[in-house]
Amino acid sequence: MKIEGDPRVDAYEGMHVDAPNSDVTITNVTTGQKIVGRFAYHNELKRPELIFCFCLSMASGAGLRKFGGACIEIADEQALHDRIAGALLRRSRLTRLDRPLLRADRITYYRTDAAVAEGVDIKNPTHLPFLKRDTYAAEQEYNMSLPSGEVTNSIRLS
Repeated sequence: MKIEGDPRVDAYEGMHVDAPNSDVTITNVTTGQKIVGRFAYHNELKRPELIFCFCLSMASGAGLRKFGGACIEIADEQALHDRIAGALLRRSRLTRLDRPLLRADRITYYRTDAAVAEGVDIKNPTHLPFLKRDTYAAEQEYNMSLPSGEVTNSIRLS
């Protein structure tokens, strides 16, 4: 995130935000006290700086020019995945328990005021690197990621 600059920067990398367009009631289960207001629920990786995301785009056209004047076409995604995973395995001396070391999937784009897609677990640290806000949907990204870490859940005023 630190080396990315506008327009590539994504301040919400490794995070999912639910921000309903209506008031939410939060109840303290110990005291029974209720608080009503506009809240957003954040599920984010505790240490997103430990995630390496190698993003590919399935899109084409002028919209991708913001990333630079040239691109590399990858004809065989599986071969690229296998080569990266193999290099990581050789360098890191990881055990079989650390596998799958490299995860790859298309990005699921979401709206903060709508339910997440079926099958996506917003509290799972292996799913968060593959979620992005719908403002990035035109990029049609495909991520290769080294997901790790814990998820922090918080409720914030929106």
